[in-house]
Amino acid sequence: MDWPAPAQSRREATDQSDQDGRLLDRKAAVLVALAIGFGGILQLVAVELSHHRSIEPDTLIRYDLVLTLGLYAVVAAMIVSQITPSIRLRWGDRPLALRVGIGAAAGVGFSLVLLALLSAASGHLQTDPRIVLLMSEGDPSHIAITVLIGCVAAPLVEETLFRGLLLESLRPRGRGLAILVSAAAFAVWHFMPASLIYYAALGAALGGLYLKRGLACSIAAHVAFNGVLTVAAIMVVLGPSHLVTFGNIELTAPSGWSVNGSPAVTVSGADVVLVGPSDSELEVVPGPAVNGVSAATVAQRLADSRLPLPPGLTLDTSSVRLLSVPVGQVVEVPMTADGRQGTLGLLVASSQSYELVFLDAGSVKAENDFSQMLASLQAD
Repeated sequence: MDWPAPAQSRREATDQSDQDGRLLDRKAAVLVALAIGFGGILQLVAVELSHHRSIEPDTLIRYDLVLTLGLYAVVAAMIVSQITPSIRLRWGDRPLALRVGIGAAAGVGFSLVLLALLSAASGHLQTDPRIVLLMSEGDPSHIAITVLIGCVAAPLVEETLFRGLLLESLRPRGRGLAILVSAAAFAVWHFMPASLIYYAALGAALGGLYLKRGLACSIAAHVAFNGVLTVAAIMVVLGPSHLVTFGNIELTAPSGWSVNGSPAVTVSGADVVLVGPSDSELEVVPGPAVNGVSAATVAQRLADSRLPLPPGLTLDTSSVRLLSVPVGQVVEVPMTADGRQGTLGLLVASSQSYELVFLDAGSVKAENDFSQMLASLQAD
């Protein structure tokens, strides 16, 4: 019996791949591995940057946006290099409007269920925190780039890579295995260990849509899913201001600020913690009773380093100033907390005092918001 030469065998395998329009499963696996590997490198770069305390969170978010766009651009170029005339993407064989409509309806349905669960658990509108963080500055450029990443780049690149190439290449080995492997790769690609099950489930759902209605359907579902979460994030970031009460004092928190019980810098006895643009923070801590002590006296004691302060704070006592607010006076002094810049405000109101620890995260919007919050302080 004559056996074909190895080179001939490889050519026949390639010819078979060409005939059905699939990328060979090994080539698809290598492509996915390279994409995930490149994403991992950029993730390490982002982590390394975050360890530099001189880089404020606002700047880190800008770096994150640039790195993410770069990742999708490089992976898209890798995909295009494999889409030869012999490799045909499986877009589906039903009317395009039907495929897109089914995908969009499924994506909206998935995302609304997720929003309902998250919001029910938190008691208010809650969406993907990463999307909220990326657009937390609330300006058109941050919002536009986040929409571009979430609703255009991610669906097109990820669906083509994980469904159009990887899942399709594995389809001859069984639909179940193809969905499982592509969903697992999709989950790993996001580099979020705590959310592996979530991304794997989402990848499996998108894989099922792909097998039933093709790539047009899964892309539409992905766009719709991310789109609903993004719209919810815009509502959170640009939503109305709201009142926050501590003791017998209340302040008006501008849009984009929310109460959060897990501050990055923990001060013992924190009464209220608000998180705002670029992970800026405002912690309100009850201070000592100040019966008969004026704000000017407090300012002088602060300048002379004669007031007990929360641990971990370094003050610039040469820049102490007094600010009048509706409920009393605030003694302001620039500070540094664990390498982050901010302001310490000592509110003297009637017989009670409060320490307001503000970390601006390098955000101009947060600084302006803090000034507005101070001006809004009033008796409850």
